Amino acid sequence: MYTGIFKWNIPSVGAKKEFGELDKNIRKALEQDEKFDSTIHSVYEFKVIPVIIRTDFLSWKDKKKDYARLDKVLVHAEAANNQISFCGIFPVTTKVSGQKDLPSMEGDLVLKFGGYGRVKLKVGKLGRFFARKGFSVFSTWQCSNPSPFAQWIFFRHWLETVPDFGLKVMCYLPKHMEEAQRYVKLSITGQDKGRAVEALSSRIFLPL
Repeated sequence: MYTGIFKWNIPSVGAKKEFGELDKNIRKALEQDEKFDSTIHSVYEFKVIPVIIRTDFLSWKDKKKDYARLDKVLVHAEAANNQISFCGIFPVTTKVSGQKDLPSMEGDLVLKFGGYGRVKLKVGKLGRFFARKGFSVFSTWQCSNPSPFAQWIFFRHWLETVPDFGLKVMCYLPKHMEEAQRYVKLSITGQDKGRAVEALSSRIFLPL
């Protein structure tokens, strides 16, 4: 697991992907998506990672912001409008045992926004539920109206075993969609026993 003072690195612009360059599983999923048409849609990808900025000479206040203290990371990504569709989120729900489950295409929101752009569990007891069920990471997403979204809860086991965090999102939208609406808003909060350690909200633009 990383250790030291850190910040979240959220790209300001998503990477445009050519359909032929996509992983075969993503291509297959898109080909089965009735809404997707490679002649009129563009596909984009973006990743979120933690960046360690200092590891030495940490004061007691600094140590409260140490990445190694995190026991949960909460992430909410929401499309600017329903013409943007999520077509792949990584990682999917994974148990501590390594068993993977596909996220729900009609998932429920399990996170909500707190003050200062922070994200938190909608109901506190959900955290205890996830812990009892032995999740390493839990994900849910919604592709239909009114606002497509994706959410993740990363637990201590995941943070200890996947150093680069491994969060990746793929989405598609009409090639000639209005520029002002071509973005996904992403909010991420790292927690230590429910206390926000590092939080950030940003827009990821999907260029023409």
